[in-house]
Amino acid sequence: MRYQHEVKQLSWSSSHQQWTAMVKNHASGEVFKITAKFVVGATGYYDYEQGYRPSFNKEADFQGEIIHPQHWQNVDYDDKKVVIIGSGATAMTLLPALVDEKGGQCARHVTMLQRSPTYVASVPGDDYTLDWLAGKFSPLSKEQAYTLLRTRNVLIQQGTYRAAILAPKLMKALLKRGVKTELNGSGIDVAHFVPDYNPWDQRICAVPDSDLFKALHGKRASVVTDQISHFTKTGIMLDSGKHLDADIIVTATGLKLQMLGGAKVYIDGQAIDIGSRMTYKAVMIEDIPNMVALFGYTNASWTLKIDLACQYVMRLLGYMHQHRYQVVLPQAQTKDAKALTQTDTVMGALSSGYVKRAQHELPKQGDIYPWRVTNNYLSDRIMLKHRKIKDDWLRFSR
Repeated sequence: MRYQHEVKQLSWSSSHQQWTAMVKNHASGEVFKITAKFVVGATGYYDYEQGYRPSFNKEADFQGEIIHPQHWQNVDYDDKKVVIIGSGATAMTLLPALVDEKGGQCARHVTMLQRSPTYVASVPGDDYTLDWLAGKFSPLSKEQAYTLLRTRNVLIQQGTYRAAILAPKLMKALLKRGVKTELNGSGIDVAHFVPDYNPWDQRICAVPDSDLFKALHGKRASVVTDQISHFTKTGIMLDSGKHLDADIIVTATGLKLQMLGGAKVYIDGQAIDIGSRMTYKAVMIEDIPNMVALFGYTNASWTLKIDLACQYVMRLLGYMHQHRYQVVLPQAQTKDAKALTQTDTVMGALSSGYVKRAQHELPKQGDIYPWRVTNNYLSDRIMLKHRKIKDDWLRFSR
């Protein structure tokens, strides 16, 4: 494991049957090469250098501090008025944290300014069921209790997602009812948390132990749904004519996505556009040999899918070792079938802004198995853990 190192480029040589990684040591500035038979892209899909940062009208006029959360470091917000632009997980995490009087600092007032609402649901911060199931008088061991609890959680999550897809009006009503209960007595309109799209068209934001709603019950926090007209010396002027005073403006405006940590990919000297390729089992990429790129779920825990994907990679490497194969290449055409590229990416049909902006960066789905991404744990478990490694879509060679 090498810290402060960045892979800048990955180049495959068919004649040598290996990858060459161009690596930069950020501590020394040295650039050097590492060769490998196989590459695993486990970098996630975020650009950690910079987030999505739109420009705002007259933002240079603002005399306070403008910060993107991705560059948050030692910010003095104590007793200051803060406006957070955004309605995603970052904004909803920041708001209760900034008004927490038990912390070292506490903002005078925090406003979450959103262009449009987001679905929000409160979930328990801790689950004590494991302790109960594996308690003093329980016949279950901790391992058995954990397996049972994990199965329950997976089934509940998958069932909730399917219900949202099959009965969106019902799920919308349930989410609205939950928020209405949370906001009761706060004076805040439930309309701030009722989007005009269906649940899971974009991700649902889960807040632990109702911390966001508890903050909104206090005098230090509020939420505003409006459009930004322009920045002023002392804050933000909205299209409605309302002015939000601010000492600090936090642009929680989203993230930028990228593949393989931003590394450029070449095969035999030819630059490869990963965004034009399909993903095989959401693990490998069309016509790219000896490489996997790990993706998690968009509708469940990210690591739930990563667990399955990693087990598949181990099975794949074991199969290649057993049969002395040097190269594996996923190809989208067999003697009997051909997979056709779809517009949806490996992230599915999410309509979130950060996914739409990265449409050209992310690998695409195909129209048939195993090129289609299901985002279904049960079918993925069968596909990645139990189906045979060798199929008509994979080309193995020595």
